[in-house]
Amino acid sequence: MVFHTYKIELYPKTASGYSSTATLVTDVISISVSEGLGARADTFSFTVFDPGNVTFNNFFINDRVLIYKSYDGVTYTQLIDGIVEEKRVKSGVDDAMVTITGINRLEKLFNSLVQTTGEPIGRTADSWIQLIIDQINANNPDLQIGWASGNASLDSQYAKPFVRDYSQAFGLIDELSQPEMTDGKVYIYYLNANNELVWVPRPEVTSATPSYGTEFKMLEARKGIWDVVNSFVMYCGTNPYGSGITLFDYDVLSVNKNGWKTKPVLAQKLAEDLQSKEWAKMKAWGLYQYGSRFPSSYTSGGETYIMTDGTEVSSDAEFNSNFVDLVLSQAEIKSKQLLRKLSVPQFKTKGDYVFDEVNALGDKVEVSFYDAGWSPEVKELRVLTLNHSFGKNGWSSSFSIEQDSDAASIDLNPEI
Repeated sequence: MVFHTYKIELYPKTASGYSSTATLVTDVISISVSEGLGARADTFSFTVFDPGNVTFNNFFINDRVLIYKSYDGVTYTQLIDGIVEEKRVKSGVDDAMVTITGINRLEKLFNSLVQTTGEPIGRTADSWIQLIIDQINANNPDLQIGWASGNASLDSQYAKPFVRDYSQAFGLIDELSQPEMTDGKVYIYYLNANNELVWVPRPEVTSATPSYGTEFKMLEARKGIWDVVNSFVMYCGTNPYGSGITLFDYDVLSVNKNGWKTKPVLAQKLAEDLQSKEWAKMKAWGLYQYGSRFPSSYTSGGETYIMTDGTEVSSDAEFNSNFVDLVLSQAEIKSKQLLRKLSVPQFKTKGDYVFDEVNALGDKVEVSFYDAGWSPEVKELRVLTLNHSFGKNGWSSSFSIEQDSDAASIDLNPEI
């Protein structure tokens, strides 16, 4: 008889890493696992029946947990390799239930602070990302992240400088996955079942064509302009003279279609980071002066002062002018990334589906269902999250899928 089941393996944290022997978790009442594309959190939780109040003391924060699902009790698919973040117990007169929640190692490690300031050379985006992973692994010997064998390897013609001070790894990888830093394509990333980072061009070929009433058991769709932002006033901090640096940017097509949807953005860290790098450079040249944002002189040992981007400057005015140009160039890159994502109304969908019809993060799927109120045409949407739940009726799955922002920008059909 075909039946749904699960397997949960617990690897306790030890002084030298993790135990190599798994303890199987039993008496599980429910399981929930959520996978997300890019910086979206991968999370898990499960609840165990614990009438003897024993299970609660078997789990500790930072223990390693592997969760598998099976539709036949023979073949098991790993859903997540996670780390325990919280445990809680709910007790009654005759019973007690323990709930364990956590995140996968990508979420835990990629919130780490990393830098590329020691590498003012040209590298391809994939090389920069591997450098970031190396830093993370060096600081976390017990939780290593690999580099998937099928990842993209960009040609050397796309090598670019990428000097960043301490920032969250998620943010840097997002930036390195944009067309400006790659070969003109958008790249996606996530952690696979082998704890390897997958970094590949966003798939543009449809992998599935599920339909409402067949693969979809429930479907909810929406599209609107309430979350559109098509213009930014970005405050980037102050220049060395103390005046504000501000960038105004907008998307012409979106403004024409949806009206002005403006949002102020605080990005003063752009100027702060650049100033920190310049101070470090001044100290290395022996030209740092306390309380000033300019060098004490523009010559040292007969050489003209060179800013961190390689530009020679010989006066405060030249230093300030180049400083502002560098900040605005970084602000423009960030603004374009935000506008690409936020300046257009996007079709957004969530629902329940039968088994694994939608089976990979980042997949493009074609959906056509007229009774949801969309115009009568097929929509191509991107899989952003996959959710797996186990309960008394076995395994069920749900998803959220969304229209790519660049695809939405050329969808001139005004129908909702």
